Amino acid sequence: MVDARWVQELVNMDDPLHGIWQAMVRIWETENLPDEMKAFYDGREERLHRLERFLADTFSDLYDRLLEQATAQDGDYVWRWLQGNNVVIIADSLSVREATLLRRWFPDLDFAAKQPFAVAPFPTITESLSKKLLRVNAPASGRDTVEFAYRYIAGPSATNQQLPSDRPVVLWLRLPDAELEQVTEAQTTKMADVLERTREVLGELLKRLRGRKVIV
Repeated sequence: MVDARWVQELVNMDDPLHGIWQAMVRIWETENLPDEMKAFYDGREERLHRLERFLADTFSDLYDRLLEQATAQDGDYVWRWLQGNNVVIIADSLSVREATLLRRWFPDLDFAAKQPFAVAPFPTITESLSKKLLRVNAPASGRDTVEFAYRYIAGPSATNQQLPSDRPVVLWLRLPDAELEQVTEAQTTKMADVLERTREVLGELLKRLRGRKVIV
């Protein structure tokens, strides 16, 4: 059931996409993580699906707005943070679910709180974003530039790379995407494993970056 008061607020917003994002975050917020993460994820994904169906049926130009912003996206939503010795972590396939849940362990981490969301370049795939931000076909091919140092982190074993302390740094983290690729119907690798491994690697990076502003 979609809250009628929220719908009215959405209608009156200058940017309804911001209100939709807030609603998505609320869906994934929880006071306690359940033991059975698959059932939890399935339930929240169903709520998200119902929200999208409602919006598709009632907000006729929603996808036109998204496409318009995606087509015009020039990468500034990342570049704007590259000041001083700030660190931007691009977490591949990090969705609203992981970003919301990870705040339980990293309450002080800035998941771009002042700019809570941006519409990614179209098409919204890793290769497209890599071309837009790094001017290369794949993030593994990225290199240092005049504007920032660049590091590609494929997994836990790559977190010990040297990180310059006197300039902005972009870290492209292959998690949670690399772990999500291992999740199957058999749940040999479970959603809980994806979240835990992402948390561990992110925690290790944050230890090394203590004292610096980090945006994920």
